[in-house]
Amino acid sequence: MIRALARAAALSLALPAAALAQAPQMPPPGGMMPGANPAQADMMKAMMIQQKLQLLHAKALEEPGLREKRDALHVAVKAAMAKKDPSVTAKIAQLEAMQKEAEGLQKAGNQEGLEKLAREGQALAMSLAGLEREVLQQPELSKLITELDTAVRAKMREINPKVAEMEAELQAIAQKMQAAQGGGLMMPPPQGQ
Repeated sequence: MIRALARAAALSLALPAAALAQAPQMPPPGGMMPGANPAQADMMKAMMIQQKLQLLHAKALEEPGLREKRDALHVAVKAAMAKKDPSVTAKIAQLEAMQKEAEGLQKAGNQEGLEKLAREGQALAMSLAGLEREVLQQPELSKLITELDTAVRAKMREINPKVAEMEAELQAIAQKMQAAQGGGLMMPPPQGQ
């Protein structure tokens, strides 16, 4: 279920190639981009730390026991969503079909069709995400999430003992940026399921 929503989010965020070309560049290894101010440097450093943590998270989930827990959580979430909305399976299938259609439109260079499909996919993905957020509040699912998160974080620390240090540095950057913006910016701690 969560993978389907991720694909839907990718579909809904489809950008023209020109917009992707304007995306900010990553700094050279171990340095700042020329002309970057300290706030930009902090943001780049935070992005690099977040990326490292995401890679560690993905690697931890490659472990068979953790993969099985994640898959069990997906099944439980999908079942809870289907209990609340019996059309969930059809909606997920529709999103997957839209993804394939988007790939065809992209290959054909049909940007207008791709943008229309992206809007439709985004609306569908948002409704599914709302339902997912609702069912994730259920105590039995909340417990499964906590168990998986605890196990994944332990595996991440086993893979790289500096995880806690990276998380602390990320949090310090977030607090610094929040203070600089008068409390208006908040970076969430790394997560993932």
